[in-house]
Amino acid sequence: GVRSSTSEAYLRPASSRPNLHILHSATVLQVVFDEHKRASGVKLEHKGKVMTIGARKEVVLSAGAIRSPHLLLVSGVGPQDHLQRHEVEIVADVPGVGQNLHDHVCVHGLSWTTRKGVTSSTLWNTLNFASIKQYVNNRGGGLGDTLAGVHDAWVKVSNEGDPLWPDIQLLFTPVSHAFDFGIFTPGIHGADQIRWKGYMQEIYGMDGFGMRPILLRPKSRGTITLKSGDPRQLPKIDPNYLHHPDDLQTLADG
Repeated sequence: GVRSSTSEAYLRPASSRPNLHILHSATVLQVVFDEHKRASGVKLEHKGKVMTIGARKEVVLSAGAIRSPHLLLVSGVGPQDHLQRHEVEIVADVPGVGQNLHDHVCVHGLSWTTRKGVTSSTLWNTLNFASIKQYVNNRGGGLGDTLAGVHDAWVKVSNEGDPLWPDIQLLFTPVSHAFDFGIFTPGIHGADQIRWKGYMQEIYGMDGFGMRPILLRPKSRGTITLKSGDPRQLPKIDPNYLHHPDDLQTLADG
């Protein structure tokens, strides 16, 4: 299979509608507000040209977990003291903008080895002309599977709250984290080659499987703040992972 996206699932099927106009390769810089502090359009940059596009009814801001609060901040919607510090004209003092950032932290690298022919060998056997042709034609076959996770388990490891509400997801992969001799996996997991080799070299190329405990209900909260009032400058992202001691304990128990 192929991972879906909002573009494939929603935008492409609707692209021929007469009331929909798609402008690609454009970057929204700010939400524009009128004298009544109502969103009246957006300021954007397209092919080096800055322009303002007005809205007849409403402006819908849907730019993701990072870009949405960033656009609000550079447009003057956010904590007043923070906006003043970066010389952004204040439209509305909304302290919650850029707060409450959280994500599902997981632990990579937990691997077990198995006898030859159980996992990794089977995977390499799918790398042939027939399987490649099948995937190109209909996105099926062995290459249509995912290494990200073939089995999942949801478990409750803490004594807090509803016992039927899991706090850990266990994601199993059909290969160990060293099946490729350290060629690609260090980059995928954000690890440098030296540390990865020191930890994984003994099982390079061996058959096995991996497991990742994932924190489902983190208590730690991060922030998204401005580096400057320039909308072209990326925001400062502080994920604040594992700041709450319960998060670290739950992940370790998982």
